[in-house]
Amino acid sequence: MPTMEEGQKMIARTAHAWEDWLTFMLVLIFCELRASEVRALSWDSIDFTNDATAIVRRADRWGRIGQPKSKAGTRTIPFPHAARDASISWRQCCPSSKLSLVFPSSRGTVQNHSNIMTRYFRLMQIEAGIHIEVGKEGKRTTRKTAKYGLHALRYFCASLWIEANYSAKRVQTYMAMPRLCKPTTPTDTSSISETMIRKL
Repeated sequence: MPTMEEGQKMIARTAHAWEDWLTFMLVLIFCELRASEVRALSWDSIDFTNDATAIVRRADRWGRIGQPKSKAGTRTIPFPHAARDASISWRQCCPSSKLSLVFPSSRGTVQNHSNIMTRYFRLMQIEAGIHIEVGKEGKRTTRKTAKYGLHALRYFCASLWIEANYSAKRVQTYMAMPRLCKPTTPTDTSSISETMIRKL
C-alpha cells in the first residue's frame, strides 16, 4: 500500500504531467473503487448534490459490463469534494460514450486494464520516483519497475478513512469486504482529501 508521501507524489506527478488522468487518480485514491468498478463507472451513478456515488456495475477483462460479483459489491460510497470538483471539470472534455462512462477510451469504450497500467499508471510512478530497481545479481544494469498496481489504492483510501475515524463496519461496507484485517475507519473524507491536496 502506498504511504501518504507516495500518494501525494502520485497526485502531484499526475497533475503536472498526466493531466488527463488526474480525475481518474483522485477517484481511485479517495473513493476506493476496484479497477473493474472505476472502468465501468457511469455519470448517472454519481450524485453530485449529495457527494456520493453508487457502485452498481463492473467491467470484466474483456470490457463487458455487468453487475458486481456479490450483493455487498452493490453499494453507495462517499464522493469527496476533490473527486467531485475534478469530475465536474473532466466532464467538459471527457470522450463521448454511449455507455455514459466517466473514464472511457478515446473511442468511448471501456478502458482496458492493461492499457491503463502500461500507458499511465506504471510510467507515472516511475517518473514520481515510486519504483524499485530490478536487475540480475552481480550485474550493474538494472531497470525501474513501478511499486504498485491499481488495487493498492483501495487500501490507501481505507487508510485515509482510518485517519478520518470511520467505524470498522462502515469501512467494511464501503469496501465490500466480508471482514477487515484490522479495525479501520470514512467521517468526512472531503476534509481529509482537501488536507492532502493542500500538502502538495
